[in-house]
Amino acid sequence: MKKTLKFLSLMLLILTVCACTQSGEQAVMKTYDNEVKFHINKDAANISIAWGDGTTSNVNDGKPTEFWLEFSHQYADSKLHTIVVKADNLQDLTCSYNDLTELDVRRCPMLEELDCSSNQLTSLDVRKCPMLEELDCDGNQLTGLDVSKCLMLEDLDCDDNHLTGLDVSKCHKLRRLNCRKNQLTSLDVSKCPKLGTLRCDDNINVQRQ
Repeated sequence: MKKTLKFLSLMLLILTVCACTQSGEQAVMKTYDNEVKFHINKDAANISIAWGDGTTSNVNDGKPTEFWLEFSHQYADSKLHTIVVKADNLQDLTCSYNDLTELDVRRCPMLEELDCSSNQLTSLDVRKCPMLEELDCDGNQLTGLDVSKCLMLEDLDCDDNHLTGLDVSKCHKLRRLNCRKNQLTSLDVSKCPKLGTLRCDDNINVQRQ
């Protein structure tokens, strides 16, 4: 019995060490644009950025503002570049107006605010972002958006996309929803008691429930 307990304790310690060494968030962006700009929350730690052309940046390369660290990079060509952002405590990511074709935030569980508006995204997976409170993904080419795991979501701006459906039944804290200029035919907000602002015009005869 004692040997079994020692073995279990050892395994628990190994798992804890492994979890610690794999800590930190990671966001991946892809773009053909020859200039990229984005910012993250100022209190993020252990920041490293691989720009996809052999160059890297860290916290010392960021331009600090009151709340954020701003990063920018210029490319010598218009090839597809993959940008990998790694940081601890990554809570805020704003990467709008970058002509992004892909954005992967599945390894950003602490993310609270995400602004990826005005890009070229055709998909966006935020199911691994349970802390997300604000999501702005307007002006893309999204055909679907699953926010069923975003139970903390308060502000959702997904207008000017190609959404044919939007389920916000699990978003009980939602206060503002803008889903204009999509292809919605119905929208059920009956499970959103705190909703104060709703914009759903310019859809296909959307029926609000």
